[in-house]
Amino acid sequence: MTIMGELASLLARGLDIVDEVLGLTESEIIAMGIPDTLAKDVVATAAPFTETNSFQDKRRQTRAAAKKHNLLTLIAVEKQAQRLKKEHQRWTCVSRR
Repeated sequence: MTIMGELASLLARGLDIVDEVLGLTESEIIAMGIPDTLAKDVVATAAPFTETNSFQDKRRQTRAAAKKHNLLTLIAVEKQAQRLKKEHQRWTCVSRR
């Protein structure tokens, strides 16, 4: 497999990557050799999956939907969701993806 093929394969495992960084800090991810901007984005994308809140049904729906998306798509969706002011709006935005 080519380097680009390997990269595409890794990026396709978006939710696996998010799950792996759960509980890690941005600094810990940077120490692994990940660029700082990507570390920041991955931590922000993983954050909603670590929280226990009143939106557990939407959280489950979001995880199910996230399985079909690559890491870059998950990061883009989370950035879009963070623009919404109310938490229920963010979960509705994300769970539809």
